[in-house]
Amino acid sequence: MENANSSRNMLIAGIIMVLLNVALLAPMSTGAVPDAVEENFEEFSKESACDDDDCTTAEEDWAVSTSQRDFYGYSITNVNDVMANGTAPTYEKIGPVTYDITTTRTITGYDATAGELTYNSVKSFECAEDTEVSCDTEVSQLNIAFQTQVIGATGMAIGGIMDATKAAFTAGMLAQDLESLSVGAPAASVVSTNMSQTAAFLEANIPGMSAEMATAAAPAALADNYWAGYAANYETATGGTSYNDVNGLHENFSANFSSDSNINMSYAFYDAMGPGGEDLSLTGALGATMLSGHCASFPTENSTTIMADAANGFVNSGTMTRASLWGYTAMADTTTPDFETTIARDWAMCAGVGMTFSALGGGDDMWMLDTTGESVNASTRLSYLGITMENTAAMTMLTGIPGDDNITGLLEISESGTEFGVANFLGMDAAAAMDAYGMDATTYGAVAGWAGAWITDGKHLPMILLGGSGDMTASLFVNTTFGAEDPLNGGYLENSLNLGGFWGLAEGRDNIALDPAVSGNALYGPLGLTTSNGAAIFLYGELSGMTPPLNFSTNPPTPGTPMAWDEATIGALYGVDTNAAAAMRALMMGPIYGTTADSFVPGSSCHRSEPLHT
Repeated sequence: MENANSSRNMLIAGIIMVLLNVALLAPMSTGAVPDAVEENFEEFSKESACDDDDCTTAEEDWAVSTSQRDFYGYSITNVNDVMANGTAPTYEKIGPVTYDITTTRTITGYDATAGELTYNSVKSFECAEDTEVSCDTEVSQLNIAFQTQVIGATGMAIGGIMDATKAAFTAGMLAQDLESLSVGAPAASVVSTNMSQTAAFLEANIPGMSAEMATAAAPAALADNYWAGYAANYETATGGTSYNDVNGLHENFSANFSSDSNINMSYAFYDAMGPGGEDLSLTGALGATMLSGHCASFPTENSTTIMADAANGFVNSGTMTRASLWGYTAMADTTTPDFETTIARDWAMCAGVGMTFSALGGGDDMWMLDTTGESVNASTRLSYLGITMENTAAMTMLTGIPGDDNITGLLEISESGTEFGVANFLGMDAAAAMDAYGMDATTYGAVAGWAGAWITDGKHLPMILLGGSGDMTASLFVNTTFGAEDPLNGGYLENSLNLGGFWGLAEGRDNIALDPAVSGNALYGPLGLTTSNGAAIFLYGELSGMTPPLNFSTNPPTPGTPMAWDEATIGALYGVDTNAAAAMRALMMGPIYGTTADSFVPGSSCHRSEPLHT
């Protein structure tokens, strides 16, 4: 029983030293003084130590003496089982191992009046020839220093995991930037140019139309042009059959933007807002991206499909949602929508804005795999971000060198999912990065600014693009996914309180759904698990069953009475419920302390085997 508990006791002792090293130092140091004095000030007769009256030469037998001493050790015989399965160690007594201990003394001074002789003494150990057990006998034991190092590294381990989560978010956002997000600005620019051209045409070709009138009429006229283009393409695609004929509509039917006084297309192009106040104007980057993406995800429906959702207020209809957001719903009367006209308008807007977005490369999730040259390439996509690079160099920067084991591509991720090329790039100094990637200073500055802005919260993802609200940054993603569902991909991250989804699988246990601010405090606050003190305090509680003798109501904590370490205490310290507190315990003592933290102490392990003589 004593041996089985020794590892645990040593761990607790290690944590105490991490937490209270300053407090322990004084009594440990002063308490050792009397023993040290007694050990280092020995009494000898002058005759036994000195070979002459002045004590300039030491007596030969006193100057060099040799004695033997037996040593014993305890070796763990089942190290592999202990390491693999956590089995209690089995100990075997090793010995006696006999050493010849040679003491060499050198006189450094003699005070005859005080009767004091000063000298230095050096002891050397050599394995005795007659030792019963070889001095090279290997023993295996708990590596106490390793456990203390792991405790100290636990905060680093959690911090490293959160940094990797930021890097993963950044890599994903760089990919989204290239695929779609960065296309919004040039697409909106094309819409703005088309608007100016439409206004100029109206002013030049309609008698008496002033510049102000042309500008006011241009939004609806441009939308009508979108319809005309869509209808012409439709007829070409069907081999000469018009949209009106296919859908059983009057030959003069049209989307009719300009003649409808109940709509204001200036709102759609210049003033549209999302439910959270987002700028969804179609001459703005987000609005052009939002409409194009929404059209692709929820294509225009026919009237039968739309009517089937009437009982739900058309909330499941992509067509009616867009018509409502951008204000182009057609009405048959004051309460009834004109579905056919609204559908035609939706086709027109999705074609006019969406096809512009698509032509610039937006929404093409296979562009990196294209070998035909039809997709918009990396060089062009980077140009939308203000980065000028030749395409081959751009692809190498993004994907790394094929067949190279080094993770250098900004979008590259190791097979283990723990190393990210973007983090490696941003971790280099400017000169090293320019040399490694063959960039000049201007290009490096642009690329580093782009990637760095994502990882440091300088750029954000508008969550309305995913049907949500607010903006998602790298830090918010870390805080959100640590204590709740992944807001971008769904599910739960492995190194989170939900343990990859396993936490909520147990009967009677709910998935964790913490507010991001609460998770942020648990990670980075005064007792944050990413900090050395916070992690050590948590482990102290887990391994001892009590809090350290600290008063946590003060900041920083002051000496206080220990409390029982349980879910209630953890909940009070971190502002979480008992379910989340239990999940914190499972995460810390499982994936983090039990596995991950070890990797932050390279070249060592919790047990070590070495010869007795070392």
